[in-house]
Amino acid sequence: MADACPPQEANVAPVMHQRVHVAEAHRHHKRGLSGRAYRAGRLVCGCVQVTISVDDRLGLTERERRRVRVSFHEPLDDDLRSELTELVRRRGAAARRVADAAHEIAVVVNDHDSGPMRIVGHLQPPEARHAPLREIEFGLREPVVP
Repeated sequence: MADACPPQEANVAPVMHQRVHVAEAHRHHKRGLSGRAYRAGRLVCGCVQVTISVDDRLGLTERERRRVRVSFHEPLDDDLRSELTELVRRRGAAARRVADAAHEIAVVVNDHDSGPMRIVGHLQPPEARHAPLREIEFGLREPVVP
């Protein structure tokens, strides 16, 4: 699985947000995308596996329907590793407090179909907790854009 991650680049230019409409996302459920994670312009994880899907529950806005799940592989920053470990250990309201206190993370995804895509958001507690850290998928909550 380490082969799926892109080589690290010395200079990463900012990538514009790319909006995905719900109808388009239904046709393009993306699984197994690879990328890198940044905080404050600093590389914190050189290999991130990203899954983008659509939640078709009733009553959600178009923006709320997009679900982004990420799993972090090596190399992993020590601060990020400790934050992920805290998210895995905590449950319920305690896990949400840890997630709310964390800084935003930017994931730059290399999508072969539509080119590079930058997703910025806050990490969310995982649904499944009993696995090695690299196999646990964390939610990525994107900020609401007015």
